[in-house]
Amino acid sequence: MRRLLSWLTPTGRWFLTLGFGCYLLDSLGQWPVFQMMWVSLLVAAVVSIGAALVPVRPECDLVVSPARTVVGDSAEVTLRARRRRRRLLPSTGSILELTAGTERHLLRLPRLRRDAEVGASVTVVARRRGVIPVGPLLGRRQDPLALVRWNETWSDASELLVLPRMVAVDSLVGGAVRDQEGIPSDEISMSDLAFHALREYVPGDELRHVHWRSSAKAARLQIRQYHDTRRSHLTLVLDTASSSYADPEDFETAVSAAASIAARADRDGVDLSLLCGEHTVIDRGLDAVLDVCCRIELGDTASVARAGQDVLRHVPETSWLVLLTGSATSPEVLGGVRRDVPAEVSVLVIATDGALPTGVADLAPGLRLLQLRSLGELAGAMTAASPRVFT
Repeated sequence: MRRLLSWLTPTGRWFLTLGFGCYLLDSLGQWPVFQMMWVSLLVAAVVSIGAALVPVRPECDLVVSPARTVVGDSAEVTLRARRRRRRLLPSTGSILELTAGTERHLLRLPRLRRDAEVGASVTVVARRRGVIPVGPLLGRRQDPLALVRWNETWSDASELLVLPRMVAVDSLVGGAVRDQEGIPSDEISMSDLAFHALREYVPGDELRHVHWRSSAKAARLQIRQYHDTRRSHLTLVLDTASSSYADPEDFETAVSAAASIAARADRDGVDLSLLCGEHTVIDRGLDAVLDVCCRIELGDTASVARAGQDVLRHVPETSWLVLLTGSATSPEVLGGVRRDVPAEVSVLVIATDGALPTGVADLAPGLRLLQLRSLGELAGAMTAASPRVFT
């Protein structure tokens, strides 16, 4: 009963008050006219509400295209509705309510005929990085006399991922000798997978590297030589502690910088991981990293002082470490991160602050600081910093 009362429209409340008043007058005065009125009102209400309770929901799907967009761009949310077999539908079009983030859109669904499909669409503008919840789609239901009105869920909810702004970054150089499935380097090795050339045997060479067919043709032993292979693993650590940043926009710059570097590493064929607060993405590709970049938020999380320990625990194969934080992080904390990771791991700290000029400085052996004022200056700053870091 309470739920039914919450469904009452202003017309329904007036209708209920009038019917109850006629019933009281009929009970007190035994006047047939009031009896006829409250009985008529009751019959009309029962018939109207009964008609509204008949299931009329069609099959509805929400399609967000594209599922990922960038800040400033837009996406199209398309509704497709189909008529189910033997399912009654309203004789007129339905009013649908679609929520996308903080915006509410009203759609009118045309009347569906048998074996027909209709659609409607709205445009959602991505103004900030994050996740925009889309839906669920609510169908507004009411009886023919507009006595009651309620909403029904006609589709599942969906999401629109808004990626941070990204800029093109020059190729990361170098690599680290890690395994035998990496990218061939310019260094020659006697034991690897990437074949380089043949040379004559010298005392001390292992006979297992002799190329017997070529040796038979040349009448002397020929030894295989190989390229050393390099497999680099870039780990991004993004500080989400609000105390590390002078301004929340500096955090957005750090997220955009992380996404830009991740995209460059993916194009270079470098293994990629991201550690960010409660989010951990270990070698799952660029899409997984960008999805996390959409979901992370600025807040109070674990101290960045433990970044080095977290990297050793989650990604021990790291060869390049890029720590993105704000200008409020002290050099002592950054030095502690450098000491926590092996000496062969290259460490670059990117500190974002819109009030400080962009520049590169060496804080300690093996620890370089890139002070970043804006995202637009990232490419040039990375070019200046990377030759002495990513080697």
